[in-house]
Amino acid sequence: MSRIAATWRATLSSRMASSSLSPSCNYVLGAWFFFSLQHDQAAEQFKRTIELDPNIIRPHELLAMVYSQQGNYEAAMAESEAIKALSGGTLISRV
Repeated sequence: MSRIAATWRATLSSRMASSSLSPSCNYVLGAWFFFSLQHDQAAEQFKRTIELDPNIIRPHELLAMVYSQQGNYEAAMAESEAIKALSGGTLISRV
């Protein structure tokens, strides 16, 4: 892990510790894990985010991708159904 990445991870982790109820902090850390190919840690962060606020679409999207990457297609489809329900019947989120 690069020095910059390690610093960024430490900063996010400490921010989460001081604001453990922040869905956005959990999501950003999960996205960092996801794009760093640390899918198990990413899944945990996205699940935490969804527990805190199940109505945010983005963590469901990336969690579905994590499950797909891991070969857990049933769980990926379940997340896709959640996305569909949250987005009003489409699988594309609106920005």
